[in-house]
Amino acid sequence: MGEFMRKGVNKKRRIIKISVVVLVILAVLSATATICVGNYFINYALAPSGAGGERNVDREEVIPAAEDVESLEELIEKNRAAADESVDKWLESTPSEKVSIKARDGITLRAVKYPTLEESDKWVIVVHGYRQTPDKVLTVAENFHRRGYNVLAVSLRAHADSEGDYIGMGWLDRLDLLDWIDLLVSENPDAEIVLHGTSMGAAAVMMVSGEKLPENVKAIIEDCGYTSVWDIFPRN
Repeated sequence: MGEFMRKGVNKKRRIIKISVVVLVILAVLSATATICVGNYFINYALAPSGAGGERNVDREEVIPAAEDVESLEELIEKNRAAADESVDKWLESTPSEKVSIKARDGITLRAVKYPTLEESDKWVIVVHGYRQTPDKVLTVAENFHRRGYNVLAVSLRAHADSEGDYIGMGWLDRLDLLDWIDLLVSENPDAEIVLHGTSMGAAAVMMVSGEKLPENVKAIIEDCGYTSVWDIFPRN
């Protein structure tokens, strides 16, 4: 009887050991799969070389009557061509200066200054969108410049000329904007600064609005910022 009981106990122990080993293997496989999937989506959405920019954005829009579609598209193209031509002429006649700063995590961030021809304390920091470049918001820069504002067109981290392994989605960029503001204030303590952001740049200026800003920042303009990161990536 004792021998029989010992065999039964040993059998149970073997079953428990096998069960533990199986659970450990499953846990390791699950963790590995989670890490792989997580890395895929991080690289997809946030790495500079990822494909996150190639996405369809769901939106509600008013569809014009069929007979108006062609004229509407023609009007948009006409206005876009006129804006591009105006920016080209403005760039030809406007001096510029490349500047850079070190971000708090050590990467180099770059921007271009477009100073006014006459001395002015008015500044605007123009911030572009997700996977874009400062060139995409130069129409904004031109309009401010023609109204007497010095312009600082920044390249967000992991975009254009700035360094960075991952896109900040506005959250990391808010701290970078604080550093750009500090640069302008250190060069001109009387600077009166406007922040203008488009798309992800709008998210960045909204996020920095929650930080302690110097009194030099007089206004913040956000143009079509996203409601959440979750909303702007496909969930199919």
